[in-house]
Amino acid sequence: MFSQNENVNKYTNIVELVLVGWLCLGLFLILSSMVWSLTGTAYITRIHIGWVLPSVLIAVWGWRYFLIFWVSNWSLMLFFVSIIVASAFLTENNEGITRDLKAVSILVFGMPALVRVIAVRNFLIFDVVLFFSGVIVCGYVLVELYDVYTLRNGRAVSRFEVFPQLNNPLYMAQYVGALGVLFLGAAGRISQNKGQLWPVFLVMFCILALAAFKTESRSWLVAMALVCIVAMYSTKRFGLMAAGLVSVVVLGWFFKDQIFARGISMSYRDQIWMEGIRQGMDRPLGQGSGASLRVLRWDEPHNIFLTMWLMYGLVPMLLFVSAVLVLINQVRVIAPREYFGWLLPLAFGVGMLFFEGANVIHRPNESWLLIWIPICFLLAAKTYRYVGNDSKMGTR
Repeated sequence: MFSQNENVNKYTNIVELVLVGWLCLGLFLILSSMVWSLTGTAYITRIHIGWVLPSVLIAVWGWRYFLIFWVSNWSLMLFFVSIIVASAFLTENNEGITRDLKAVSILVFGMPALVRVIAVRNFLIFDVVLFFSGVIVCGYVLVELYDVYTLRNGRAVSRFEVFPQLNNPLYMAQYVGALGVLFLGAAGRISQNKGQLWPVFLVMFCILALAAFKTESRSWLVAMALVCIVAMYSTKRFGLMAAGLVSVVVLGWFFKDQIFARGISMSYRDQIWMEGIRQGMDRPLGQGSGASLRVLRWDEPHNIFLTMWLMYGLVPMLLFVSAVLVLINQVRVIAPREYFGWLLPLAFGVGMLFFEGANVIHRPNESWLLIWIPICFLLAAKTYRYVGNDSKMGTR
């Protein structure tokens, strides 16, 4: 009898290891997706095989954990349900319901799985996957930067962009900027734990920060400023905060020509936002994700919250904001000293998407690095009380 139980436990552990390893491969594909994905079809295929399938299998295998996870995070689940209800029944255009069902399903199955990876041994597995992703992405970016700084004397022919799937320099700034902040967080964690690889992650951050800087994205500058403010405030060392602000001003003065190469205007965003609010008031239930948004002469309102409002309605947008604020407050209560560090990726993501808000109800893409992975950081802290609890994913 005892031998039989030991065999069952051994089998269970093997299955869990295989599923988590498979999921890590999928996470690697997400983090480095822009390097590998030369066509949209190849990207979708890799994501479904590498991420979606193992996350569904993990949910089935550890169904107790899956159910407990979403019961304890009911406010976020309520947001996802509101998206489906709005897309299917309330918005003016219901043609996007199939796409929304797929995207929400990937999020509902994928987020608990990602939290599992983050929570294992205090970010250890996540940081390992992040390291290998960084080697690939930074190597790819370095080749292009070498071309810019040797063959073009430091000047790109146009705004710097290197990834085939990102046809807009701003999207590239979102992708490399979000990865860079993840590297910065990893460097801080490893340094605190007396690890040896923190300088490597710091170098990776510098490489991607330079690449994001060369895109001339002003949204990236605002997002990084927000990250710096959160990071400095979390130290509670106001002298260090003052020194940091002075350093930012000095660096800004030296690089003012590059920083303000495209001016300091809002690029009509104030007018876009006002028109977006007007359209939202006219259609409070949303236009539907299948509708072609037209805000003045732009295809989106350049703000994540307005995009949700125009596509899905005011109620889902408010539910999203409420769910995130509730989660932040819960983590603040659970881990008041550490939660600022977990807020950094989310601060960057909100800073970027406040000025450029494509639809984040999407299969894994750069928006996952800006919103959903940072939210999973907070979910891991809440679900396990502290990141590092090695509890099982649950058995049947």
